[in-house]
Amino acid sequence: MRQKNLLRRIACAVIGLTTSLSTQAQFTGLGELNINNVRAQLRSDGGMFWDYSNPQFEVPFGSGKSTIFAGGVWIGGYDQLGQIHAAAQTYRQAGSQDFWPGPLDTINATAANPALWDQVWEISKSEIDNHILNWNQAGYVIPQSILDWPANAPSGTNYSKVLAPFVDINGNQIYEPLIGEFPYIQGDQALYFIYNDNYAAHTETGCNAMRIEVHGMAYEFNNTADPAINNTVFLRLEIGNRSNISYDSVYVGLWTDFDIGDYSDDYVGTDVGRSMYYGFNADADDGNCPGCYGLTPPAQGVIFLNQPLTTSVYYDNINMVPTGNPDVCDDYYQYLSGSWADGTRWTYGGNGYNPGSFDYCNYLFPDTTDPAYPGNVWTMGSAGVPPTDIRIAGASYYTQLPAGGSIVLDAAYTFAMANPSGPLTSVQLLQYYADQLRLAYNNGTLPVNNIQATNNQFIISPNPVTNQSLITFNNPSGDSFSFELFDMTGKKVFEVSNIKGNKFLLTKRPSYNRYIYWKIEFRKKHGYSKNLYPLKM
Repeated sequence: MRQKNLLRRIACAVIGLTTSLSTQAQFTGLGELNINNVRAQLRSDGGMFWDYSNPQFEVPFGSGKSTIFAGGVWIGGYDQLGQIHAAAQTYRQAGSQDFWPGPLDTINATAANPALWDQVWEISKSEIDNHILNWNQAGYVIPQSILDWPANAPSGTNYSKVLAPFVDINGNQIYEPLIGEFPYIQGDQALYFIYNDNYAAHTETGCNAMRIEVHGMAYEFNNTADPAINNTVFLRLEIGNRSNISYDSVYVGLWTDFDIGDYSDDYVGTDVGRSMYYGFNADADDGNCPGCYGLTPPAQGVIFLNQPLTTSVYYDNINMVPTGNPDVCDDYYQYLSGSWADGTRWTYGGNGYNPGSFDYCNYLFPDTTDPAYPGNVWTMGSAGVPPTDIRIAGASYYTQLPAGGSIVLDAAYTFAMANPSGPLTSVQLLQYYADQLRLAYNNGTLPVNNIQATNNQFIISPNPVTNQSLITFNNPSGDSFSFELFDMTGKKVFEVSNIKGNKFLLTKRPSYNRYIYWKIEFRKKHGYSKNLYPLKM
């Protein structure tokens, strides 16, 4: 199999070189989060935490140090004929590219001109709060960040009508900040970006395009009282399948190049129960190089919040070896799904590459957390695997991504530096932070403000919804009202009629896998009707 892969690698390299010279471009759109202890940049074509030359995940803010050199999204699945479709991004060598800025046409899944969408939209909660209070006041000037919010597709196009979430006061699905409407974001500062995988040939993976459209929101909270939250960048990805193909055995992954200060002395690990993979220093001294953490080496985690971590794999920064850099389509999908680049299954122990072993595993270096091997210890240190410049990817598995369907992935990039310091104590602190974040996420108690109407007629709590939310109304006359839920395309997904009183308990349903908007309509004395407000599921 390896010889067969080698021939395909040579062919793909020639094709990729030709394609990259003719179709690839360097996109410059970027946004920066900088409201808590992490300064992080994200880019319009899906690049995360680097400027294509240098790391841009500085933590602590202002230190000149970073724990991540680069990050990206990997996704793949099979069509009905058994062909792999996938998209992934790493370092864009020779201009290689699988993702481009912009949405896809909803009729034929063709891509927008990426030059027109080479932008990351950046906005803060303080700007939105000020707009809510002053939009109708004399002399108020609406900030450009609110005016430019990509809520609606340009007229005359066939993109989704609603591209970015907003509070739609009059219910017409048209973004109108001049009447007080505003972007709906998470956190105290947020970045929004839209990209796709169908503008040109995939020169990173060489795979067939999936024809997916990715909507991303990265956000931070400024909460110095809670170090877990204050040391975290949150990420929500909504991946929509715009093709007419239903994909099977789909993996959605996050790829990370951890560089914990000095890039050459890092370990990585997986915490299965916490759905987290992480990087940390191999010893107690990260060195004195520029950007090194010295005697206070931290740990950096990537936590899957709403989906279980199904697989995790590391690989070496070496070309043309089974455990090295992926460079053809099969490699990327195999790294997501449980095999090395030559098709050998991951196996428990050593470096995970043990041809002939049947001790198959789904996670690399899980310490004691792999439920398939209870009581066993497997780390890079215990296996004698030397620290080096390695990469890691973790993924969630989905039985199917149907045509027209979507997947939502919520994740957290969390930094921990223990005092007293040390690599393992920082990992323990990271695990504590991960527990705190998951508890807050599952209970709906992340510091997201409840959405209220400006006339104080109703309140949703908690919002985001986890399992249930209580919607309380100001309804002293006991009027009847209807309750309706819509997805972002305007499709009604749930309704209940003739509700009386002043409270309604909404229970989350498995089908609510997108941003949901709710509409409430009073039928009697109250004049406000068809009001839509964001309800995050």
